[in-house]
Amino acid sequence: MLRDRKYYLVNLANLSSVNDDDIGSLGIALKHLLSENINIPFGFIITTSAFDDFLVANDLVDFIAPRINDIDYSNLGQIQENSKQIQEAIKNGKFPDLIKDPIEKSYAGLSSFSQANVALRVSVNNQELSDSLRGTTMSLDNVWGLDDLLENIKQFWAEFFTASAILYRGKIGYEGFLTESVVVQRSMQAEVSGRLYSVNPTDNDPEFIEIQAIWGMELPEILNDVVPDSYFFSKKSAQLVEKKIITQEHMFVRKARFDKKEPFLKVQISKMWQNKQKLDNKYLFQLFHYTLTLERIFKR
Repeated sequence: MLRDRKYYLVNLANLSSVNDDDIGSLGIALKHLLSENINIPFGFIITTSAFDDFLVANDLVDFIAPRINDIDYSNLGQIQENSKQIQEAIKNGKFPDLIKDPIEKSYAGLSSFSQANVALRVSVNNQELSDSLRGTTMSLDNVWGLDDLLENIKQFWAEFFTASAILYRGKIGYEGFLTESVVVQRSMQAEVSGRLYSVNPTDNDPEFIEIQAIWGMELPEILNDVVPDSYFFSKKSAQLVEKKIITQEHMFVRKARFDKKEPFLKVQISKMWQNKQKLDNKYLFQLFHYTLTLERIFKR
């Protein structure tokens, strides 16, 4: 019998009340951020129980077990064929209502009960599972519509059994639970994007923090020809010690109307704004303190 639906999904605002094994390492990290009052996009986590019971509901446990346990790990052809069969079976599986209904309700709630543009990220429970999934799709942006969301969740679950993942876990003799959760968060329409470095990335000086910022969305299409602003803080003095303001002539924004093929629009920045500091000092100081908090949380 499938478990009660409350185990299949948890709102990010309620992470403090859930078991860490249900939400994986990324979910645990988000729990830490929220406990420190660091803002993150709204969303929810589809728990490991949803993954497990999806397999149960589609009679896939007995189908998968011999295809990953009773194999010759030196026979790459056999591993590839078994992987193909498992992935096809998962992608052809159906969501039982106990799992689908809370996902549908929470997804609708992200945008006042209309379709929302969301980002998905895989969250696993240990480093061995994370290492086994290298080369798979660990994150996905620009997911829009319930059908697209459900299909991409199944795609994540299917890629848990790629040939490389099966082979890696077999070679290291992995004996832990085979499960994962999926983080779903509302995609941002950012006026300013950027990165925080708790160590100066230029010379690896641990005494300085660098904050980088650009107008609009930070995308691969723009990183080749746009240099971000850089703001440097001293950890010792907690002061902003240097600014490098860079002219930016265009930026990318997310289209108001959903477009799967071309979700972002390149727009010209008015001349009045091209040479302005991307972030006011009050936001820079807030990000500086966020960075110190992150460094303390993750001890690195």
